[in-house]
Amino acid sequence: MMATLTLKPIWRDDDGMLQLELSVENSTHRLTQDFYAYPEEISRWAEELCDFPSTAASESMFEFGIPGPNSHCHGYLPAFVIDGVGHAAIEVSARNFEDPPNAKAARFSVLGEPSAMNRLGWSLRAWTRDPSRLFQFEWEERT
Repeated sequence: MMATLTLKPIWRDDDGMLQLELSVENSTHRLTQDFYAYPEEISRWAEELCDFPSTAASESMFEFGIPGPNSHCHGYLPAFVIDGVGHAAIEVSARNFEDPPNAKAARFSVLGEPSAMNRLGWSLRAWTRDPSRLFQFEWEERT
């Protein structure tokens, strides 16, 4: 089974802030949410993923938006170790703060080897140098 993380550029502000559409999916779940971030914020997460994990308790998280009803959305993607032999996962969580029927929320995890998290970091780091193009990364999801 394959897992995919995609970042689709929607808009770029004069100060460099990006509006991106995040899509993460595996064989059973899919999340799509637009959000705002600076390339430097994504690059920091990418750098952490390049050396992930450093310990059995390692976690590397990217967070976007602000939790609360006055925000467009909030989400986070922590990468973490799931067992003593080094298997890892990325939790995918996001919600918007619209009223029903437009309210949306999702939370699930995608599994992967630490080497897949490292490759994701390297790929994201390269992408942040030119975030005007589509970013897509696939890895084999381990169960």
